[in-house]
Amino acid sequence: MKCNALGIIGILAAISFCLAASNEQRQSTSGPAASEDGITIYFAPDGGAQEAIISHINSATQSIDVQCFHFTAEPLAAALMAAKDRGVNVRVVIDAKAVREPACQANAVRRHGIPVYVDAQYHTAHNKIMIFDDSVVLTGSYNYTMDSAQRNAENAVFIADKPKIAAAYVSNFQTHLAHSQLLTADAPAAEKAKD
Repeated sequence: MKCNALGIIGILAAISFCLAASNEQRQSTSGPAASEDGITIYFAPDGGAQEAIISHINSATQSIDVQCFHFTAEPLAAALMAAKDRGVNVRVVIDAKAVREPACQANAVRRHGIPVYVDAQYHTAHNKIMIFDDSVVLTGSYNYTMDSAQRNAENAVFIADKPKIAAAYVSNFQTHLAHSQLLTADAPAAEKAKD
């Protein structure tokens, strides 16, 4: 009986050690997965993607242009509103169907004075892009949602020190902005779309 109790204690100690090591490894993944020649990548969940996006929003000094499909992440909306409050020019272009999601943050940021434009030109305006100060580009699969931060397998790619690439994204943003309609009142809610 004493041997069985010691064996069980040993097994429990081993499980506890493995869980602690797993938790430590999980927490240590919040930095970039890789960075090379001005390109930095993060993954989600648990890879620090949302934190990196908020950090870039917080570091912007002149402008943030956002093109998005889904936009339901309150922390990103709050960071964009704080950027606007400190004088950063923030603009959002969002998909016409996604703007009607019940949890969409487009209405909140619009009420905060950030212009929101609805892109209805395409079946789906599926871009997920932020451009910081016309020089750093965020792209990748990452939707601006809490599911992307916590539940989905996603990637977020930051591209810096690449002026031609940044200029191409700025030009593409202007193209979509030109055919989008300014949201002047709260968009009516529709059924929630899937990520």
